[in-house]
Amino acid sequence: MTVGQQDGSSSTPRARPGHTDSIPPESAIGTFIGSYLVIDHLGAGGMGRVYRAFDRRLDRQVALKVLHRDLESRHRDRLVREARALAKLSHPNVVQVHEVSESEGRTFVAMELASGQTLRRWVAQDPRPGWRECVEAYRQAGAGLVAAHEHGLVHRDFKPSNAIIDYKGRVRVLDFGLARTSANTNMDERGSPATSTSSSGDDHGSERLTQTGIVMGTPGYMSIEQIRGEEVDARSDQFSFCVSLYEAVYGRRPFPGRTIDELEVTIGARAFVPVPSGARIPTKLRELLVRGLAAKPDDRWPSMDALLAELQRLVSPRSRSWWVLGAGVTLGLATLGAGMAYRADVAHQAALGQRCSGARAQLDGVWDEARRQQVQDAILGVERPYASDVWARVEPRLDEYADAWASKHTEVCEATSIRQEQTEEMMGLRMTCLYRRRAALKAAIDVLARADAQMLPNTVSVARGLPSLDPCDDVAHLEQQGQRMPPPEDPEVARQVEVVRDRLAQIGAERLAGQYAQGLEHIEVVVEQARALDYGPLLAEVLFERGLLLNMNGQYLEAEQELERALEQAAEHGNDRAEAMAMGILAWVVGSEQDRHGAGMVWGKVALARSWRLGQPARANVQASALNIAGLVHARQGKLDDALHYFQRTLAVVEESLGPRHPQVSPALNSIGVVLANQGKFDDALLLLQRSLTLEEEELGPHHPAVAGSLVNIGDMLVDQGKLDDARLHFQRALKVQEEALGPRHPHVVYPLIGLTKIALKQHDTDTSRRHAERAVSIGETTTMPPTRRASARFLLARSLWPTPHERPRARALAEQSRDAYVKDSVGHKDELAEVEQWLAEHGVP
Repeated sequence: MTVGQQDGSSSTPRARPGHTDSIPPESAIGTFIGSYLVIDHLGAGGMGRVYRAFDRRLDRQVALKVLHRDLESRHRDRLVREARALAKLSHPNVVQVHEVSESEGRTFVAMELASGQTLRRWVAQDPRPGWRECVEAYRQAGAGLVAAHEHGLVHRDFKPSNAIIDYKGRVRVLDFGLARTSANTNMDERGSPATSTSSSGDDHGSERLTQTGIVMGTPGYMSIEQIRGEEVDARSDQFSFCVSLYEAVYGRRPFPGRTIDELEVTIGARAFVPVPSGARIPTKLRELLVRGLAAKPDDRWPSMDALLAELQRLVSPRSRSWWVLGAGVTLGLATLGAGMAYRADVAHQAALGQRCSGARAQLDGVWDEARRQQVQDAILGVERPYASDVWARVEPRLDEYADAWASKHTEVCEATSIRQEQTEEMMGLRMTCLYRRRAALKAAIDVLARADAQMLPNTVSVARGLPSLDPCDDVAHLEQQGQRMPPPEDPEVARQVEVVRDRLAQIGAERLAGQYAQGLEHIEVVVEQARALDYGPLLAEVLFERGLLLNMNGQYLEAEQELERALEQAAEHGNDRAEAMAMGILAWVVGSEQDRHGAGMVWGKVALARSWRLGQPARANVQASALNIAGLVHARQGKLDDALHYFQRTLAVVEESLGPRHPQVSPALNSIGVVLANQGKFDDALLLLQRSLTLEEEELGPHHPAVAGSLVNIGDMLVDQGKLDDARLHFQRALKVQEEALGPRHPHVVYPLIGLTKIALKQHDTDTSRRHAERAVSIGETTTMPPTRRASARFLLARSLWPTPHERPRARALAEQSRDAYVKDSVGHKDELAEVEQWLAEHGVP
């Protein structure tokens, strides 16, 4: 079976084992809990294990918390009651509970799968977030607590490790495992005081506090009434919230003490730890937190809402003085060419105090009614029955992108000129980023307006391939880019650089449209222009694009060489994105397309290390490629458990960055499905492979070349099960899709041809097998193809020729060539080598 035919792929670190259970976490992988297919083990907590799982009914991933078997009798009713209460709560800053149920005597809760890092880890990064960033993050967490309080729920264990922040900055409160309705305080089901203590390995010592009282929670973050086992309410959550925010801002918790007894004394005596010397934090913030840390609940803020309102006033005053952009501000001049003029115009509008209402006008001639009609006429003018289906997918995607761009443009402008939340310098960086997205949109529409029969299957990819707008919000990363890649000092050179970048965007759109030969022809001129401008970061981008085109065109050796040149330029001139992306694609081109597994793994490891320099979604793209090649190499070496681990990490990275329904999720699903099939788990494998196929058909259309990969994998599995007629239908459809999208002699066409050849041989139809095998071998001889894939086609042709006596000398030669190729890569193809050697021996060939 073929694993990972396309780039794909986040790893969720495994938590330390929690409660003892008779079922090891690994044994649940690939099994069903209720209607959920378990994909990965995420960790263990005080009451149960947590798994990543796929909801077959609603086609989504969830987190499953499964109660430990030895806690089932004591805690089931409480877990069910609390989960039902939380299921009524729907808020963007609270992890959603979907369902609580039971399977084979085990109670489980299905929850929203939240990705990111805990606030504890987030605040510990280097450099630490500033006090404003901390307040903003905790304001979101506080909003989640307010929502819970409005539903009569008290968290009772809020702390930095019970809130998670994703890469977009969204914070969600989780782990309501100790939550109680306000009517039920600290009593368990029998009416006795509860005596358990929450524990989390992420709290850096807070759980080492000695437990001497009747408590429920994490001692370092508990209010005095909680420590004493008294009734708690929303004001207890407020206390825990203030401890957490205080710790985030000052780097230490507000009260000293290593035991519960000591904490009870210091909280009651208001014995705060000294504020760190040199801390540049407003006195007002400390005053707000100190009130929330009052020993008596009545002395705290009347509600979390009231506290959050004060925090909002602190970080967003009505007026603020900002630095004026001047000639001496280097970063303020980090825009290039047309981007510089574009940014200056917007800054001028802001300086005049004009309202930011002209965003949509910036798209005139880019995506307006006239351009819409051009693209519609081009697509619907192609005489293919699926043209209308393609237009139905392309039009809304372009509309959504244009609307999002205009909305972001307005928001960025208003943040400076109206709300005064950012400097003009920051606005300029973000506007330059948006300008380049506008250029990409224009390039895509220019290409779509020329759609023809060959391009039609790929037009959805052009629309889906538009660059994300999210990086335009990452000011810190934009500033870092400006520092590492300062623009040319000569304004005319800077303008020409932007002109070349616009042309490069056009070529990138041609690549997404499958116009590889045309793109390669056009990029030759761009390469010369970039060399003449002598601006290293730009040349790295141009060479990288040329390497991508060569790879997609099946010229793998040339692609490797060009990507290495791009890598050298990028490393020399500080283009972190081009450097890491080149490494990620090299891992694929070398490790998969050329079957040089060791070299591919090396490139993948280096790419993974470099990826942390990037913002999202570029980081996820690099990580996905690196993890995917690791999974592929382990699969080809027969290490299926290791392969499954890497493919699952690939899937997590892609879903976290792009969402569970993005087309790039499909290759990872394919790879996991193939591994499961090779492990004999055909039902589970078919579920994932069919999900992948459905996703591709829905998001890209049934004629997109990506669909062929899923069809081939399903066909391979059906062959293994002896369902040859069904398998043939899948291979035939895959062949038609590949031919229409990539051309009849593209290397990927060999995949369905090999499948059809195998079926014909099994049915003793040597005429048909010979026809398919001859074509596969011919493609292999005239294109760049991994030696082992060429070997597979040759061996199948040898078997097809053998029944014809006068063809036997050629059959022997082909089989021997196949054997020699497998010998060179015997680690990854032991089974294939053994099959060829056995055939040669049986047919009298030494």
